[in-house]
Amino acid sequence: MRVCSWLAPLLALALLLPRAASADNADAQALRAQLDTNRQRYGIADQAVLVARNGQVLFRGADGEADITPHAPVTEASEFPVYSLAKLFASTLAMQRIEQGALDLDGPIGATLPGLPAHWQRIRLRDLLDHTSGLPEYFEAPQDGTPAALPADARAVFAALAQTPLQFAPGTRTRYTQTNYLVLAALLAADAGKPYPQLVEDRILRPLRLRHTWLGPPGRGTRVRVRVLFAGSLDGDVDTVVYLTNGSARNVWSRTLLDSILAAMTPKRFPAEALAETLRSLALDTGQDDDLRARARAIRAASPLDDIAFERTVNATGYAVRENFGVDPALRVFALNADLFPMSANAWDSLAEAYAAKGDDAQANALYEKARRLAREAARGGASSDARW
Repeated sequence: MRVCSWLAPLLALALLLPRAASADNADAQALRAQLDTNRQRYGIADQAVLVARNGQVLFRGADGEADITPHAPVTEASEFPVYSLAKLFASTLAMQRIEQGALDLDGPIGATLPGLPAHWQRIRLRDLLDHTSGLPEYFEAPQDGTPAALPADARAVFAALAQTPLQFAPGTRTRYTQTNYLVLAALLAADAGKPYPQLVEDRILRPLRLRHTWLGPPGRGTRVRVRVLFAGSLDGDVDTVVYLTNGSARNVWSRTLLDSILAAMTPKRFPAEALAETLRSLALDTGQDDDLRARARAIRAASPLDDIAFERTVNATGYAVRENFGVDPALRVFALNADLFPMSANAWDSLAEAYAAKGDDAQANALYEKARRLAREAARGGASSDARW
């Protein structure tokens, strides 16, 4: 299964698809129940979901309040800011100009955009698009959740970073930064001689008749994820899922929300996502810790994933649970992995890391040593007779 999220106008187009088909009652109920679970579990004020297969909308759902002050409900017509998805507009505009021969993919950005710091000028356009420019980040969001203080405009950013060294030599490493697309938008505006929002309107929104899409000022925090899934090629079934929220109290990963919809929709088609959702429920269920081993084996028996994929999914879910709910729920997930895969150094290392985060240094050190020993034995091709902790 390959995953793509690179189609710039996909979100707006998907929201305009006709309801040519619909999920059956059981599927629709499962999806609505999942929205309710996600709202309560992660503290989401408002959310909207669209599921389509082969261009036909199967499900549209909205849940929560668009504005918590007057308690106005979310509807399918509610508007959500999508933030970084709009960066793909800049990529599209750049490629249009490259195809027209107006911009050189490997040309220095200073040739088009004057006023850059001297050590930025020879960075290639390709490096902005690939996130290989080495440009420093122009802002960091405060850890306390307060709004970040942003420079007034791109020129203010250039001036503020004029003496800041590059993070690495352009083209030698990859690191995603907001600065790459800030510079790209300024370059496109300089190339066209008109404001960047006008370029988006003229070259993307109006030609595609996206009447409900526009660039605007920063609004609420938000999370959006669009995923298109297809097996092998686009000749077979193609599933499109759009999940919009206004953020969450638990800072849930957008991928976690989207995966939960795939699990509720067709768990047999998406066994890794179904496993992750099962594990999240287990992590938050504190009433059956004494029966964890039996539950672990029941979960393993019910999954069609091979051992490598199963272990990897459990490990990744453990970290997601730790991010959203803290170390104690995550410990249940990591302990399940270690119990099912007692010869895995990585499973024990993740469990040790969780105990270290909890402040149990003695347990953490013992498990770290176990993980190191298993890694050494695996490197030698040996096996351990100590299968439990």
